[in-house]
Amino acid sequence: MTSVNEINIGDKTNMHYYDPKENTNVSLIPKQLYPMHCKKVTTREVDVKGKHKAIVYNIIYEIAEECSQKKYPTENGEISGSAFVGKEIWANGIFMFLNPKPGDSFEANNGANERYLNFCETIRVECPDIEVDVDGEKRMVKQFPKLEESDIIGKPVMGFIDIQKYVKDGETRTSYKVKDFMAWTDGKVKDFAVADLPF
Repeated sequence: MTSVNEINIGDKTNMHYYDPKENTNVSLIPKQLYPMHCKKVTTREVDVKGKHKAIVYNIIYEIAEECSQKKYPTENGEISGSAFVGKEIWANGIFMFLNPKPGDSFEANNGANERYLNFCETIRVECPDIEVDVDGEKRMVKQFPKLEESDIIGKPVMGFIDIQKYVKDGETRTSYKVKDFMAWTDGKVKDFAVADLPF
């Protein structure tokens, strides 16, 4: 039997090895921005602190092809963003607090809609300034729509990914999440229906 020392390193048919450049299971680098597209979205209505109601948008992002043009710092230097292209990452939920209609028993929480407004503007949804009357006081506010899936899917963003710890079965675990987002100014909308076609 051939020993380890007798293997001809130049003969690839006779050896097994590890090449880090071919490792597609590379961990994301936390606290970095990644170009990505909104791929999937689910919504649900929730009660918040027993006083408010909100629609929560839970989004899964896919890291974009353009990530291959970026470099990310590691303990051993840098890694090409191409290792992350196509990875799907969950994001922290985005809350849209609802305004009560006559007869509703919950309270408004319009001051908590800043993150939702930022998301609308990030995905290039127009949010015009309008004047409203609040208890006799005239105020200028930003009006935003209730986003539908078609408003979100395929939209480009720069996602800030970080580590999130959670407990499952009594054990502390770690995952990666899109914690925040900002505009990807030259990002293009991705048509996932076309991208998934087999030709």
